[in-house]
Amino acid sequence: METPQSQQRVKSFSTHLKSIKLILQFAFQIKWPAFKKINHYMKITSERRPKKPHHYLICIGVNPKEQGKGIGRRLLESIHEAVDKDPISIGIGLDTENRNNVELYRTFGYQLVSEDRLGEITIYSMFRSKKYSRRSGL
Repeated sequence: METPQSQQRVKSFSTHLKSIKLILQFAFQIKWPAFKKINHYMKITSERRPKKPHHYLICIGVNPKEQGKGIGRRLLESIHEAVDKDPISIGIGLDTENRNNVELYRTFGYQLVSEDRLGEITIYSMFRSKKYSRRSGL
């Protein structure tokens, strides 16, 4: 999960150079069309994110053999608790390519922000606003 702090712009020139080096290394390890598609995906999803500080769920999953046991629900509840306690975050965003996940995430308070096509892939961008509770002092 990305935190609002990890999304802040880095001002160090050496950090920018290190980032460019990593991107170039990655680009040369995969085929060019795949790299372009990943880059386009990232461009689409980053444009759908709120401009205010927020968390972003990069990836979450449960082993298929363990699904149906409430593990995913507990993971999300734990993530949401951390997001709700963060004083600078407005909530949490995520992207999924699985239409069935849209309904699942809605049950956790996420709203569909956009539906975008990237070739044969549909990208569903979602966002859950932070919930304020008296117990956390928010």
